[in-house]
Amino acid sequence: MVFVVAVSLAAFLYFVGSNKVSSKNVDITVAGPLTIGSGSDIPLKVIVTNNNNVELQGATIQVEYPQGTRQADNKNVDLLRWNDTLGDISSGESVTKNTNAVLFGEKNTIQSLKITVQYKIPGSNAVFYKEKR
Repeated sequence: MVFVVAVSLAAFLYFVGSNKVSSKNVDITVAGPLTIGSGSDIPLKVIVTNNNNVELQGATIQVEYPQGTRQADNKNVDLLRWNDTLGDISSGESVTKNTNAVLFGEKNTIQSLKITVQYKIPGSNAVFYKEKR
């Protein structure tokens, strides 16, 4: 009887309980200016937090900038995407990355970024991702 109860509890926790892994448990926070002038540097701090119960393995980040964005250190070079490696992110851990770009555009226009974090989890070959706009 004790064995049946133990197996039932283990099955419940495995399928329904706290072992769920979800991209909803990966938070992307962006800190930077809300408004800037055209041609001004936009420094961004991107914080990725793993709220899952398992480690995120081989995590990478990609920031897609709007058309007309330039590299901060060379304004003659377009910057459409910026990629970096986050590595493994343990459960409850946060990783911070900084990026810098120069945005150009017409007066009073709204520009947006797309941030994507890709990762794997232990025991799976699938690649998971979380996006934020």
